[in-house]
Amino acid sequence: MSKWIDVSLFVEEGMITYNDKFPFRRPIKNSIDGGDLYNESRLDMGCHTGTHIDAPYHFNNDGKRVHQLDLDTLVGECFVVELMGIDVVTYDDLARSNIPDGVKRLLIKTDNSVIGYEGKFRPEFVGLDLSAVRFIHEKGILLLGTDYFAISKHELSAPVHQEFFKNNECIALEAVNMKELSRGWYDMICLPLRLKDADGSPARVIVKKSEH
Repeated sequence: MSKWIDVSLFVEEGMITYNDKFPFRRPIKNSIDGGDLYNESRLDMGCHTGTHIDAPYHFNNDGKRVHQLDLDTLVGECFVVELMGIDVVTYDDLARSNIPDGVKRLLIKTDNSVIGYEGKFRPEFVGLDLSAVRFIHEKGILLLGTDYFAISKHELSAPVHQEFFKNNECIALEAVNMKELSRGWYDMICLPLRLKDADGSPARVIVKKSEH
């Protein structure tokens, strides 16, 4: 029987954040070692910290917000495709990858997964261009996951996200740790925090090989 794989990044101080904005902090408020009766800390972070989802509202002022997202889109079978050795994901790259018909949740593994998440933020990371978004919409894919902190190339962030979120049902899943994943079908559970009216939310994401 397949085991669940946690593809979420650890949320910890010193972790990379997009454009080095909103560094994560977890200040300790009470400590048993410090003489208190209990351990307690608080969180200071952005809504797009670590593995996270973008709601349409992130780039569409009339778009769905986190608490309005469809749970049926966040949970279910997904398909992983590997696109290695490229700098930007295009329509033609996706067309050549033989993605099965009927895929609603797609995870794209690139060289980002080989390089990983150590060190400093890398603005040269692999991401989608506008033509790739056209492919996503044509295929009816509603959840798109990538292996760095944005679905787009860094310099194409606004136009790619704006185009992607023209479909108010679409969800972007970013910073997925796909190092252990290979091409094929997986069962996925992706649950963001239930943040009311938010543009994005950290998420715990787990997958396991599907019997599809």
